Amino acid sequence: MDTQIATASTTRAAAPMPEGCLLIEYGPGFQARVDGGAWQQPAGKHGKGGLMPKLARRLIAEGHAPETPTRVLRDGTKVWARDLPLSYWAEVSISEPDGMSPRMVRYTAMPKHWEGEEGAAEDGDAPEEQGDAEA
Repeated sequence: MDTQIATASTTRAAAPMPEGCLLIEYGPGFQARVDGGAWQQPAGKHGKGGLMPKLARRLIAEGHAPETPTRVLRDGTKVWARDLPLSYWAEVSISEPDGMSPRMVRYTAMPKHWEGEEGAAEDGDAPEEQGDAEA
């Protein structure tokens, strides 16, 4: 795949994909596909916690090596400047505090709740907030 990177004055070819790199394509409605496969929605219909972190944890659980590099595209354009390993994505979650920009936080797995419990976590994921809480 010949990806192009557009800049203010020129268009240049993106760096070639490293051998063994997974190509992750973002689609509409918090969907993604891996290496041109079927579209999936690993973060649910609202994308809570971030699509890429949940997809990375799923891929590792399915047997992909944590050190496998990934390249993420949206509409043919690289989303992240560097190709990052699955392990990077599996260890973070994306937090979007009210009135603030999204940020990466350390991933902390929450115990799964039994069906029907009020306030049950949908997928057992929760971000670990860092920093001081304001009263």
